[in-house]
Amino acid sequence: MWQRGPVEIVLALALILPVGCAPFGDAAGPGVSTPASGLGIVVRPGDETMASMVRTKLAETDRDSFQGVSVLVWNGTALLTGAVIRPEQRHRAEQTARAVPGIVEVHDELQLAEKAALNSFAPDTKREADILAQLSTHPNLTGSFTLRMVHGVAYLLGSAPSRAEAENAADLIRDIEGVKWVVDHVTVTNGS
Repeated sequence: MWQRGPVEIVLALALILPVGCAPFGDAAGPGVSTPASGLGIVVRPGDETMASMVRTKLAETDRDSFQGVSVLVWNGTALLTGAVIRPEQRHRAEQTARAVPGIVEVHDELQLAEKAALNSFAPDTKREADILAQLSTHPNLTGSFTLRMVHGVAYLLGSAPSRAEAENAADLIRDIEGVKWVVDHVTVTNGS
């Protein structure tokens, strides 16, 4: 089960956790819990291990083909963002992620792009940290979330007690300047 601690740890983790790209998004962004009290964080070290395994397997398969792929894992759900050159590379990236032990679901959000444009699909880690900080302090938002920002698109992962709460998180992000749209991959924990 997840452990919860003070929300201030979210901001500390955002400063401590490495945010770099080799390939894209080699480090995980922090996840946040936002119970109505405004307290809590979810630290998911097993997810970063799985994400690292996916990145390693992609690099072993074909480093050049997957140089523009970012991997984020939340509770065993892998999110693939970034870009590849050919459609069959999308399929191969998804298959590679599914083959990693512990990955239970894969969301393939990879785009097709020219080789010269692959670097433009890198995650915006500063924007991610800023948005997560806003989510973590929102007084009326409940759930646990992380996200990946690419080209102004926020890919939202996590869990919420209801679909309405997941939509509240997505609406909050939509209202942030510079966010074009939100792709909601939040899991509802109580089925409503």
